Amino acid sequence: MNHFCLGILSDGLQVTVDHEVTYNSQSICGLKGSSVVMTCFYTPPTNQTVSSVFWFSPKQRHHWWSEDQPEDLLLDGDYMGRVKYTGTEGRSSTLTITDLRLGDSGVYHCLYVSNEGRYSDLTGVNITVTGLQVKTSAHNVTEGQDVTLTCSTSCSLSNNPTFVWYKNGKTVISKHDRKNNKLYLISLNTEDQGNYSCGVKGHNLISSAVTLYISVLSGYASETHTGVYASAGVIILLTVSLLCAVLWIRKRRRNNLSERTESTGGEGRATSTPVCSNDSSQAVDTDDDNNVQYSSLQFGQRNKQNNKHQQRQGEDSDVLYASVRVPLTGLS
Repeated sequence: MNHFCLGILSDGLQVTVDHEVTYNSQSICGLKGSSVVMTCFYTPPTNQTVSSVFWFSPKQRHHWWSEDQPEDLLLDGDYMGRVKYTGTEGRSSTLTITDLRLGDSGVYHCLYVSNEGRYSDLTGVNITVTGLQVKTSAHNVTEGQDVTLTCSTSCSLSNNPTFVWYKNGKTVISKHDRKNNKLYLISLNTEDQGNYSCGVKGHNLISSAVTLYISVLSGYASETHTGVYASAGVIILLTVSLLCAVLWIRKRRRNNLSERTESTGGEGRATSTPVCSNDSSQAVDTDDDNNVQYSSLQFGQRNKQNNKHQQRQGEDSDVLYASVRVPLTGLS
């Protein structure tokens, strides 16, 4: 039974497709700095002799002499000293990549060379390299609240890894709950404030830290803040009150001064002559000794702007004096 397909791989490589090339895994999630291991299995026809087996990755084709001719990963400068093959004597080959880097993410194929040509497969193994990142439900929290920290990866790590948590560089050993890749910080207090990072047991990689701030609403700190705010409020209130009082007093003085000015300016003015004056200048010759002589009455002018009540009060006082002169000859 012929299991070969003569032609070109899906990504333009001049390799014969052998559908009998298989792998122990189709995808692997590797932690940055760690190692991954993958194995391929192949079954060449009995009339073929396998001379060599190697691994390649299409993403590295820019390093090849010809971009349609895969080259051994061992010869790639990006993997120098980090790649190892084992088990190539039989019908399998195992690839180990150490000190994984984010740039190592990609598809890897196994290729065997026989007296009939070069053979590989279409699928390969997809490797994803991930770092660690701490995600928090909140950065600024109040004392007494809860926060959940998550040690996040871009892919699901295999073999059920154990996550380790650090606070300010020291392992977190406390009352807080831990489950899978999460750390549950319950009923926070000021002692929980700090820089949190995570790692995976058995690996040296530690994530960058996330800072958690705890706000205090009770105790000395809050009382101090409250006292400061209260003092500032009292000072502002007193300042405003004093300003209002000064303005009110000034306005009151202006009103009183205006009222006094109006009262003084509106009083009637009158001139008078004394009663029974013997002043010769006021003597009047009459033909009839019984005639009574009257002096003129003088009235002051009222301020037109005063109200009616003030006018009525003023009218009673407008006539100040009246001089009546009676001839003495007519009296008996």
